Amino acid sequence: MPTGGKLSGKLSSCSTRRTVLKTTAVAGSLSAFGSIPAAAEEGNIIWEFGVGDLVVSSPTVVNETLYVGSNGSDIYAIDASTGEKEWVFETDGFVNSSPAVVDDTVYIGSNDGNVYAVNRDTGEEQWQFDTGDDIRSAPTLADGTIFIGNGDSQDPVDTSVYAISASTGEQEWRVEVDDRVSSAPIVDNETVFVHSTGDTLYALDSETGTTEWTKKTGGGRSSPTIANDTVFVGGSSNVYAFDKSTGDEQWVFEADADFITSSPTVGNNTVFIGITSKNKLSAIDVDSGDEVWDFPIEEPINSSPTFVAGTIFVGSEGGYVYSVDADTGTEQWRVSVDDEVGSSPVVVDGVLYIGSIKRDPYGGAVYAIDAGLSGSSEGSRVNLGTLGHHDVWADNQSASGSDESSGDGPNGLSEYENADGNVGTDGLLRAIGDWRNGDADTELLLNVIAAWRGS
Repeated sequence: MPTGGKLSGKLSSCSTRRTVLKTTAVAGSLSAFGSIPAAAEEGNIIWEFGVGDLVVSSPTVVNETLYVGSNGSDIYAIDASTGEKEWVFETDGFVNSSPAVVDDTVYIGSNDGNVYAVNRDTGEEQWQFDTGDDIRSAPTLADGTIFIGNGDSQDPVDTSVYAISASTGEQEWRVEVDDRVSSAPIVDNETVFVHSTGDTLYALDSETGTTEWTKKTGGGRSSPTIANDTVFVGGSSNVYAFDKSTGDEQWVFEADADFITSSPTVGNNTVFIGITSKNKLSAIDVDSGDEVWDFPIEEPINSSPTFVAGTIFVGSEGGYVYSVDADTGTEQWRVSVDDEVGSSPVVVDGVLYIGSIKRDPYGGAVYAIDAGLSGSSEGSRVNLGTLGHHDVWADNQSASGSDESSGDGPNGLSEYENADGNVGTDGLLRAIGDWRNGDADTELLLNVIAAWRGS
């Protein structure tokens, strides 16, 4: 039975630098809704936390703590400001899965076949659920239910999508699919979208697991994302757009790839995705499917990009993290981190967090890097809680299944209010991100700004 670690040395307050970044983010957002560069040198490594094993898992950062898995069978909680370990939780298998953090709990899968629920403050186990096969898939949560896939072993005995009670760890339903599920599910309007490594994108009813529609993609590990009522996903050779309600094909971007493992994110009406075997990052028009630009990289891209303040960040097998202008595809900077990067980045308050792989000598690390801007990830991938996330997604979920909004709908003012009924800084930044992505209109954004000023 795995045992939890101990909480050690967590700081009770934010660092001065992070407080300044958060303040400048608000100022920048109110000035042409842009960003103000941070004072520190862009691409500068702030801290490095060595774990002694590969880090393929993508970090999640909630309330100043970073959570991530490693191939050393461990789940780590790390102070996001200092890089100091808070606790470590041991499993019996590689942890390639990325954590979902909701309320007081970290949810994550392991190659020992179990989904774990771990107290996010103490690292103590709350429950575990055995799926019977390796798990690479990252969990997602909606209405008090955890959704996750399994079957990542070479000869899987079980390839299924599971719905598990977030509070008790009991199975609610299970659906067998055509092949392994290495991708992360996403949930939208009571539908679970999940991609198998066989060749199928599934839309499943979140209450029953009943199949609503399926579409062939050629397969792959790419996780789907949703924007503008459309599901986007990378297949084995192409990038696809499907109507989220009907599954009707909207467009196909013919990438002519051998395989795509990177997952897309949408921002500024553009789909950004790494075309893995073609060694390039592509920007695709969200409506037409036409390529806007491509950014060639010397090595494959397994990492999934993140979008923030007009900038794309992504890692490569060459061991670099890249900053690329989202409008032009022009490189802004790059920084070297070990040998390979398969982890996907998340940016919080101007700091980029990512894991790395080192094969000789064997090891890996988690890095905090100055992103050279203010703000946090605002593309669809992170805001939907796919392959790592931050407070925006976590704040909109509840492990009990209760709706935390005040009933104004997903784009109502209440979506951006805190527990006291006021619009704080976090709410303002979420509204700006939604406005940039086309999920909030200008009138709503102005109302949020007015409410923030009056809070």
